[in-house]
Amino acid sequence: MAALAGAGALGVVDGLLRRGLPEGGFLREMLLVTVAGNLLVALPLAALVALAQRLGAPPARPGTAFWLGVGLAAAPCASAWLPDEPYGWAAAALLWAGAPLLGRRLAPPAQLHPLLAAACALLALGLWLAPSSLERAGAPPELARGAPGAAPAAAGPDIVLVSVDTLRADALRQQAASLPQLSDLRASGIDADYALAPSNQTGPAHATLFTGLPVLEHGMRHNHQVLDASLPTLAERLAAGGYRRAAVVSNPVLRAGAGFARGFEAYDDHAVAAFGDLLSFSRAVDKHTWAGWIVPARRLTPWLARALLHFQSAGEPAQLTRRTTDSALHYLRALQQEEQPFFLFVHYMDPHHPYRPAADARGRFYRAQEMPARYAGDAPGSDALLRRLQADLQAGVPEAVAGAARQHELYWEELLLVDQCLGEIRAQLRDGGRPTVILVTSDHGEQFGEHALMLHANSMYEPLLRVPFLLAGPGVAPQRYAEPPHLEDVAPTLLSLAGLPAADLPGADLAAAPPPARPHVACDHQQIGVRAGGWKLIGDLTVGRAGARVQVRALFHLELDPDERADRLAQEPGQAARLRALAEEALAGARAPAPAELSAEEERLLHEVGYAAPGG
Repeated sequence: MAALAGAGALGVVDGLLRRGLPEGGFLREMLLVTVAGNLLVALPLAALVALAQRLGAPPARPGTAFWLGVGLAAAPCASAWLPDEPYGWAAAALLWAGAPLLGRRLAPPAQLHPLLAAACALLALGLWLAPSSLERAGAPPELARGAPGAAPAAAGPDIVLVSVDTLRADALRQQAASLPQLSDLRASGIDADYALAPSNQTGPAHATLFTGLPVLEHGMRHNHQVLDASLPTLAERLAAGGYRRAAVVSNPVLRAGAGFARGFEAYDDHAVAAFGDLLSFSRAVDKHTWAGWIVPARRLTPWLARALLHFQSAGEPAQLTRRTTDSALHYLRALQQEEQPFFLFVHYMDPHHPYRPAADARGRFYRAQEMPARYAGDAPGSDALLRRLQADLQAGVPEAVAGAARQHELYWEELLLVDQCLGEIRAQLRDGGRPTVILVTSDHGEQFGEHALMLHANSMYEPLLRVPFLLAGPGVAPQRYAEPPHLEDVAPTLLSLAGLPAADLPGADLAAAPPPARPHVACDHQQIGVRAGGWKLIGDLTVGRAGARVQVRALFHLELDPDERADRLAQEPGQAARLRALAEEALAGARAPAPAELSAEEERLLHEVGYAAPGG
């Protein structure tokens, strides 16, 4: 009992003083991890002491056993406060060596040891039964009944805008037979081979979706910036036209605090914050508790989510997709009870990495047996593996090509659940019996070895800029576009279908006419891509006293070379100069880059889910 008392007592102190927890939360979970973990690890020590006594060894002083338990608990506790894990073991070794002396001078009375051990065990049990920190955090916002404000009722159709994060346009054709909902939308409305995204990142692309402005005009160039509050959003324009508005998002870049909630009556980013908090808590547990040392790292977060937090969404990415759909259906049913038309925005994080498909999708495309042995120790679809593959691709490692292809298969598998969930939303729209326009698109694509690159936010090549564009509903004649639409066209098109003005926006109204041939500019805070007349220039942005300048890096003839394999910069200086002039003309009229007004908690949230720096 003495060893249990020592380990449990230090667990209480450790849990109460532990650093690195999300602000104002997870005290219950950390106390449970430290107290219960220490007690469980101390049980074998207590059993060894009892066995030694049964075998005739001199009985250990209760005070010595108490400090042995403290030493056992001190290893992870000290590692949370000292620079490196070995220092924690050094602290434990010192306590073990000094246990006899400390037991004689500083141990609590022996008769208190059973009471202290029992109290720690009861505390752990009580914490286990208590509501989790996420359960106490509250539910997503509800949509109020009745239209607030004095805006007159609109006569336009309901509008549903679905953004599927990281979805390449070619995925819809490569796996058409396995994506019945997306394929049906392609057949029933406007189908473009692809649309052109204005950025390689989530925040800037969605800022374009919501404002109708190119990146250089709305000023949001990377994910760590916020949307300019002076720019009217699509939701605000629809509100002025009498529309009800609700949204559900699953990427922290789109959290309400970044400005994307403006104009919505209900904006559900609840799972975003919960997901980030879980990852932050998991990191605090991982290297600095017995639970973190014992549970394999790849299983720790799902275990914490299910066992301690009763939170399924973050345990597996597929559960986040499921939760997003449930929330969207909840809002959809509420909106369908209202007289006014509505605007519903739904954002799916999948198929963004890490690629961990739903259980019933695993093995549909992924050929695990063909994954090179070089990567056997890496978790399939993980950020670490994808970055290792990119490094190997750039180093010319032959196995990396096959490894990248296998990750592409996992990516396709993630998309299967999104298609299924889209079917549930469409079924609810049919059941509602109301005229509804639905538009499905994406913010950017993903790379799987093209130009020796993986992931996104690191180039201006076509795999990142070509996204799906599916539009169907009343007022939309089924047709196939000859020219690609731009994401700048989304806002004016939806406003036109709603019967609202959008003449001040630069994009095309696709409800009135197909997209024209026109230049396209995509950029982030470091790179720019310009295409016009079948040619495309990629350049680096440099900022000096005279403003932003373009350092031309590559030139491609897309009509003859759609995969951008043959750099024509040396052979076509005239084309390069023409496109560079277009780029610098766009830069000359650019809005100043948006501020990065992120709180420490928002920075932490972006870091926890992989957006470690601007452009991440």
